Amino acid sequence: MSRNLNIDLKVAEKTEIDYFNTFTGLREHFKKAAAQPVRDGYVLLNNVSRRKSYIDFYQEFKELEAKTKVNDFWTLYREEKEKNSDKFINELKPLVSTMFRMKGQIERRGLNYTIQGTSADMSKLAVYKFYTWLVDRDLFDKVLIVTIVHDEINVEAPAYIADEVKDKLIECMIEAGKVFCKTIPIDASFAIGNHWIH
Repeated sequence: MSRNLNIDLKVAEKTEIDYFNTFTGLREHFKKAAAQPVRDGYVLLNNVSRRKSYIDFYQEFKELEAKTKVNDFWTLYREEKEKNSDKFINELKPLVSTMFRMKGQIERRGLNYTIQGTSADMSKLAVYKFYTWLVDRDLFDKVLIVTIVHDEINVEAPAYIADEVKDKLIECMIEAGKVFCKTIPIDASFAIGNHWIH
């Protein structure tokens, strides 16, 4: 945060402390979200769709982790590290480094994929609702769903129905948000133009 925002380290640290003190429970949520895929081998994206994103290198990670749980691995690791031995340099250090790198990647997926995956599920549901409305209103050949980019849905519509289409799309997006987020309303914004505004 200090580097990204070009602010003093103490200010960044205080901001982080204040953030977690303001949003109590968030630290525990992050801890659980990071631990879940390490334990299970997949990220559970949310409790509504129950979709899972499997960790492709999970078996390799578990095999490396198992090697660190054998006998007195960590005692040996510390002893060989202190001697800076060939065994430490060529075998133990790469094993531990690779294992912790993989674990970090898995934990980050646990934090990021739940947010990204749930957002994707909301977008899919919103498009389904919107598509159903288009078909029911016999607008499927008049209004085109052009692209869906992350949480953005781009459509083309004739000017004479642009406001009606915009209102319905916003409604579908808000309704989809309610399915996945029961406590905080997820709003939708819009822009109407002659070209894609990104």
